[in-house]
Amino acid sequence: MAEPTTLDNELRRTSPPEPSIIAQADLTLRRVKDALESKPLEKIELPRKNGGIDIAALLKIGKGGTHDVYSIPNHEEYVIKINRELLKRRLQNTDPTLPPEIRTQGEQYIADEQKKRDALRIHFGAEHCLKEDLFIDKITIVTEGQERTVEAMFTQQATGEGFANPTKIDMSIDYKKNALEAKKIRYLFQAIEEDKELQAVVQEFLNKFKTYVEIYDFIPDLVGEENVLFYKKDGNWTYQIGSVIKGETLSQLNEALKFLEKDPAQIDLDRRKKSALANGFAVGRLVNALGAKLRIGTILPITSSDEQRMEKYSALFEPASNPAFKRNN
Repeated sequence: MAEPTTLDNELRRTSPPEPSIIAQADLTLRRVKDALESKPLEKIELPRKNGGIDIAALLKIGKGGTHDVYSIPNHEEYVIKINRELLKRRLQNTDPTLPPEIRTQGEQYIADEQKKRDALRIHFGAEHCLKEDLFIDKITIVTEGQERTVEAMFTQQATGEGFANPTKIDMSIDYKKNALEAKKIRYLFQAIEEDKELQAVVQEFLNKFKTYVEIYDFIPDLVGEENVLFYKKDGNWTYQIGSVIKGETLSQLNEALKFLEKDPAQIDLDRRKKSALANGFAVGRLVNALGAKLRIGTILPITSSDEQRMEKYSALFEPASNPAFKRNN
């Protein structure tokens, strides 16, 4: 009889996977399937004027860190979001259409952003993530008393059931030093203290947040309003994730932190480093405070010495302290 091969021996020594591992693998495959097979949002007819989306016919309902948000007449299930900085740049250009090379870059940007959104939906579960589609179109807008029609980039987003839910709890923070003392944050901590089921769901989100940063490097943006909502659906707690993909990464944050180790007179932070520090400091304070509350440890890897340096030099990068600060897209 032939001797078993090395591979045969290895297979014999290998124990069958634990049922929990099989279940987790099955869940991951289903998440991948749900995310990748999800169809683009329904293409809706937007009000138009002079060949562009008529911004005056939309109702402005919100202002986030980077985007203005508009509701659409007769389409309450969607909103349109416009990046303020990008639109400002387009209006500074006299050419109403995008140059070919800029359009190509824009189309590549949209493709890259879609990959990031797919990864988010796979990691957290498509049922938790609002669907978003980016597209290029013309917009008609009055600026400085003059009507202009220019090509720009837009986001169409599903509104999500969490926004109108009376049980919703907002997990978002601002840049202020005392942000953890905000009424909505204190309410979140109090609700976690009183509700064991909510504790479990928040813990699930934080664990996924931690591994998402470890795998993809991106730090989900929790600065603003209602970026992440916890709410009850059919009597059970769940959560909804909105527009949390911005430009900041853990690598950028760590790079910027190195600059804070220098002599204060030599610290020179560019826009990207300011953005990484401001967002990382705000988000880190929130998720790590929640991690400590739930006794699951550090969520965003910021050391106590990092926090002390960021606290000491916050005037260099925090928008609340520095009016010249602008969020990076």
